[in-house]
Amino acid sequence: MLRIALLNPPSGLERAFYEIPLNLAYLVACVRARGLDVEMRVIDMELHADGDPWTFLESEGPRWSPDVLAAPLYTYSLPACLGAIQKMKQWHPDCLVVVGGPHATLAPREMLAQPGVDLVVVGEGDDSFVEIIEALLQGRQGFFQRIEHLDGIAFAVEGAVRQKPRRTLIRDLDRLPLATDGYDLFDLHQVGRAPGFVPVMSSRGCPYRCVFCSSADLWEHRINFRSPENVGAELEAIRSHGFDVVNFRDDMFTIRRRRTIAIAQILGKLGFAWGCETRADRVDAELLRILVDNGLCTIRFGIESFHQKTLDLLKKEETVADLIRAIELCGEAGVPEVRNSFMVGLPGETEEDILETFRIAGSYPFTTNRFWAFSPVLGTEIHARMDSFGVRWTTDPEKRSSTASIVETDLLSNDQINRLVKTAHDRFGHPLTRVHRDLQAVSRARRGPPASASGGDLLEPAGVASHGA
Repeated sequence: MLRIALLNPPSGLERAFYEIPLNLAYLVACVRARGLDVEMRVIDMELHADGDPWTFLESEGPRWSPDVLAAPLYTYSLPACLGAIQKMKQWHPDCLVVVGGPHATLAPREMLAQPGVDLVVVGEGDDSFVEIIEALLQGRQGFFQRIEHLDGIAFAVEGAVRQKPRRTLIRDLDRLPLATDGYDLFDLHQVGRAPGFVPVMSSRGCPYRCVFCSSADLWEHRINFRSPENVGAELEAIRSHGFDVVNFRDDMFTIRRRRTIAIAQILGKLGFAWGCETRADRVDAELLRILVDNGLCTIRFGIESFHQKTLDLLKKEETVADLIRAIELCGEAGVPEVRNSFMVGLPGETEEDILETFRIAGSYPFTTNRFWAFSPVLGTEIHARMDSFGVRWTTDPEKRSSTASIVETDLLSNDQINRLVKTAHDRFGHPLTRVHRDLQAVSRARRGPPASASGGDLLEPAGVASHGA
């Protein structure tokens, strides 16, 4: 029997809004579905982030000796992830450390160079991780030779890195087990006490090519879907655990209209309050009415900026008019919370441009607005061509933060950008306290359309129409 530890590292978000990590839940479910002879445990540092997750790790890490440690790596929490892995490796030097997730997928060779990392899963891990475990069950001797034929992994043998081609993306997501099949390894009682939600992914990927987002590279500019029936089975399982609030983690939940409506009707029938993320040009008045009638409480849009020149530079394939129309339609439909995200310090923007975005955002009192510090992310066009975009690091990129800038642009110094970030946080609130807002509270506060939902002359705000809105 193999012992597998799954590490959920601290994210830096508010602990009050703990969220079951879907990636780890899927790994547990996939291993179980194959019927392998293993014992699995979760080392949940994120769950204990309200205290001291490192004290928790020092207490729990040495107690159980795993044969395998699996951990996801994210760009913004990379130092914490790697630090936790290195501690586990010190306590359990014979443990095989397998990392995956977005950052590992985009930088497998760099991650193999990190102390303690033995193997990288590149891309989706549902099949790769199971095959790694199957090979390890045959013994540690000759293990790397047995996985030599597997795609979607990278490892080093005697200092030589072997990086295999990426796996073909899973087109038929319905063939995977439900994430809920792995829920019992998590503290569901604690999840129930938290004022957050249970996450669901009904699709994977994004077909767009925004220059600031790594999703296009990770998902090869495509999107794969689960059927409404498959999603419904997971929702029923979630309901059986006593939860009635879910949040869809899809990049764009509404991209297929009929499918969206079918899932919404299942949500309504089961009595869920729920949230989702989508694009502004993928909603309409009738769709929003149907979603609200079936329990939609929060909708999230990635607005980024209210300037057309910026949207064009970012290759958003949206207009300012699209953005404003979507916000106003949500207000008219009575969506309880419309949550918009923006970035401060984007290339090509002046201080006046950013202040104008603040003004327009603040003109819709029924919205929640989150302002993040722009930072070039690995796997994006901006990161690959920073000079041509007029962006430069002002400190070590590994010190990046989503709420403090470490770049300057041709038009703004780093000090100017950070003053604008502070202005945004002072006016609209710090985003890390809002990123997982209590959907139950939002659902209790459901209300009709705001008194001034139309937005008045903001359909073509001053300083925006001239940019092609």
